[in-house]
Amino acid sequence: MARNVAALRYSHDAFSPRCLDLFLQVIRVNFAANRVNLAGLVGDLASRSKSDHENLTLLFLQQVQNLYCAIWTEAIWQIADASGSATKLIISDHPVTVYNRACPPLSKWCLGHSDPDIRMNATHTYFPLSLNKMLILTNLSWVRDPYQNEQRIRPNPTLFRSAMFNFLHIQVDRMLTEDEVLQINYITKRRAYRHIAAAERDWLFPEKRVSTDHWKKLGDGYLLMPEPRLIHMGGEIFIGYDSGAKDAFGAYEHKPWLKGYKDEKREKRVGAMVFAACRARKHSITFSLHRPPVAKQPPTSRFERLIA
Repeated sequence: MARNVAALRYSHDAFSPRCLDLFLQVIRVNFAANRVNLAGLVGDLASRSKSDHENLTLLFLQQVQNLYCAIWTEAIWQIADASGSATKLIISDHPVTVYNRACPPLSKWCLGHSDPDIRMNATHTYFPLSLNKMLILTNLSWVRDPYQNEQRIRPNPTLFRSAMFNFLHIQVDRMLTEDEVLQINYITKRRAYRHIAAAERDWLFPEKRVSTDHWKKLGDGYLLMPEPRLIHMGGEIFIGYDSGAKDAFGAYEHKPWLKGYKDEKREKRVGAMVFAACRARKHSITFSLHRPPVAKQPPTSRFERLIA
């Protein structure tokens, strides 16, 4: 899918931290209540909090509602558009859908009301915004290295902590094809608990027209992957305040004194993956600077088509 990289850069002249907080609140509330009724949710929380007192359970609910907010804040945000497709997005009683290509619906991670751990490298979280728009959240570790173990936990998986959000890194203008919309609707339907809804009856049956229903091969394995050419290496953030205080975050939001703030082994592996992708496309910096152009081999996956 050919896209103009410059057109994908997010350029807004205003940003409201309060709007971000409110939007994350919408996502976390929908995530906490998805696929289960309130009684079932409260019963589960009661068992986890080891209390049968309703007020204590509700207090526990208030504490855990921010469970994954730091992970979502750090993720690569992508707003995808289905306006070019005749089929539009559907919704379900699992409005915040979690997808990991290595965790199919009948796997141990998806039984009952369970979801794959959002902190797994290859786990995507997506949330429908309208018939045509959806928000996709992808772990940075997966975007940088899509050849690693999908079920391995991402760097810095700690919950209930502060995190930095870069408004300028939101990716927009990804236009979904008809088949991509069908595949996303197929995921939504398979991850629904009981109910799905669509503006037209035919959209309720994506399995009839989707090109593949193989869980790991949707989009050649990279259906929800953001634009990798917009992801830069490094990522350390340094902050200075008017009071003279200073702060810093690593690429994965580690503080300087935490293990993992700088990981040469991890960075070397990511660099090797970039080099491997260049070799797969039969060109590299060395080739382009010092050798005559070589005919490119056709990309074999959606990820390679994106970075070609």
